[in-house]
Amino acid sequence: MPSIQKHQNPFSHKTRWQLNSSRLAGFPAYVVKLAFTASIISATVPGCATFASPQNLPEISGVERVGGPHEEFLIRGSKFSAADHEWIVKDSGAEIYLYENGEIGSVSPDKLWEKGGSPWAKPLERVQDEVGRQADYQAKGKSFNSFLKPLDDKGSTQLFVSWQLKLSESPGHSKGSNKFIRVWDDTSGKGTRVSWTQMHLTYSGSKKPSWGGWPGKKDEWNQMSLWVDGNKGAIQARVNDTLSHDIHDFIKADTPEGLNVALLGFDPNRSTPYKDMKVEIDELYVSSTPARVVISDESTWAQAQNRQSIQIPILWRESGIRFVYQPAEYLEDKRFLYVVNKHGEANRNGFPFDGEVNSGAEPESKKRTPG
Repeated sequence: MPSIQKHQNPFSHKTRWQLNSSRLAGFPAYVVKLAFTASIISATVPGCATFASPQNLPEISGVERVGGPHEEFLIRGSKFSAADHEWIVKDSGAEIYLYENGEIGSVSPDKLWEKGGSPWAKPLERVQDEVGRQADYQAKGKSFNSFLKPLDDKGSTQLFVSWQLKLSESPGHSKGSNKFIRVWDDTSGKGTRVSWTQMHLTYSGSKKPSWGGWPGKKDEWNQMSLWVDGNKGAIQARVNDTLSHDIHDFIKADTPEGLNVALLGFDPNRSTPYKDMKVEIDELYVSSTPARVVISDESTWAQAQNRQSIQIPILWRESGIRFVYQPAEYLEDKRFLYVVNKHGEANRNGFPFDGEVNSGAEPESKKRTPG
């Protein structure tokens, strides 16, 4: 295979690949074309090297109810990969759950966040629907919450955060650098710093940001996720089915403090243009690993990205996973099961799942259209 040299385009932040033409002498034209095409794909498709072979994807062979103190199910199959869920925090709207030391407990809303808002920003308010059974976070304009209290003493070097985000306006319509999430370890901000905005992602270890826009849609629910791995120096940020950032030179600060969500919401550096924008956040899930169990009303993983609810696994093995089923009112009754392994790979076709689903009328405030 001819060698490929990497060159920086002085007029762009993106990397451009060029073939060493002297090494191509004597090769047929179709070989040259294939080599050039491969170089373009590797340079322009985020994470293309991590695409999984179908032979390595998780496979589900069956699901059965196993009882237990909660509504628990056992998934049987293979290629789930080993995963260590040291702890999980999930705010489903109905309740806030904390999983640690093999047990599931609950957290009251006033014990979840260290701080809401700032002198320059509003807090995200937990708003109940009319029925009083569900809630999500809402605010207008510059608004966010900071630092999850349950993570104070965890000392985690790895952090996976997933949430559903709905904005009434485009997050970049008036330019600026507008944050969705910030991850720190030291609460003073002098340690590790990761910041994901609508235009780029900045992080400790590099003076250059990872450039990439926000591919989500306004007035629709968008599935957001951020994986920060201080052990391997990796960061991945996804919006729905798009891998927006794929970073491999991240460096976590040498500090005993663990990674935490230093900010979640919407934090524009120019507040006035966004003062009337409605911000909504739901289905917050935070863990020490990206391995997870997902329920969706879409039959393929490609379509399930923004139609999903992450469940709480309480036992995870290569060939079996035990999880607590928590129905999500905004999903249709016909549901499918997915296993996402620690590499972020999932079964492409959903496994039909007939767990008990609330058949009553769904509150208007929780109904969602696909997208």
